[in-house]
Amino acid sequence: MLPLLFWNGLLWRDLRALEEAARGFGDGKLSTRAHLRRSSNVHGLARQFNDMAERIQDSIQHQREMMNGISHELKTPIARLEFGIALLQSSAPEAQCKAWLDALHRDVRDLDELVSEPLALSRLERGATHLALMRVTVHEWLDSVVANIADDVADQQLTLAVHADFAPAHHVCDPRLVARALLNLIRNAMRYARHTITVHAEAGTHGRLCLTVEDDGPGIPAAERERVFEPFYRLDASRDHHTGGFGLGLAIVRRIALVHGGEVRLDTGDSGGARFVLSLPAMPTPAL
Repeated sequence: MLPLLFWNGLLWRDLRALEEAARGFGDGKLSTRAHLRRSSNVHGLARQFNDMAERIQDSIQHQREMMNGISHELKTPIARLEFGIALLQSSAPEAQCKAWLDALHRDVRDLDELVSEPLALSRLERGATHLALMRVTVHEWLDSVVANIADDVADQQLTLAVHADFAPAHHVCDPRLVARALLNLIRNAMRYARHTITVHAEAGTHGRLCLTVEDDGPGIPAAERERVFEPFYRLDASRDHHTGGFGLGLAIVRRIALVHGGEVRLDTGDSGGARFVLSLPAMPTPAL
């Protein structure tokens, strides 16, 4: 009888500890965890609670950082729009007005990107994005993607060199998502390239498609190469917009790679600039 009472006492104590941890977490103390003995009969339950609490805390922290980042980033384009509208309301030569309108148009595009990029990242992280797998002709797909950004590259007086001699003839992927990933990599390169951006499409091992985007800019320090894939992380920590962007493009690239079962990695290119390699594995041909 005494051993049973002793066992019940230990179980009751551990359940109370787990209850207190759950209550503390529910009250907003997100760092609360249940600390039980490994020999406890409810240790497995406590471990599951702690894992759940860790995921929730990380998710809430991520959402807070995203909202803070969006609030910060909204200020600059909104201020520029207000300033531009005030200028247009004044009397100015037609040529000057056109330049201001072009600037306003760019600011509207910035705002559109700031709204659409977090939504896209959120859908990818929740697994809410369904892969629309298709068997694409790689050369045709690549030509269409490059055509979407060629004018923007030329406007910045940069050269975009595309090499696809060693690309596979076909590959199964979600062409819309992979196009977005490639465009994000090219746009990122545009912010740092001095003269040239180089894109390679090659066949990798075991049927992989490898898309490489390299610029001839200053490169990225090894200590920061993993962090550049974090949402809202900026190499220019002051967020002075000297290089543009909102720090979401590379995070989206990584998520697109992951939902395809692939990866994206960063190293130093032959010219000393940044080189991103998006590697996508072979996937089953979708049923008709």
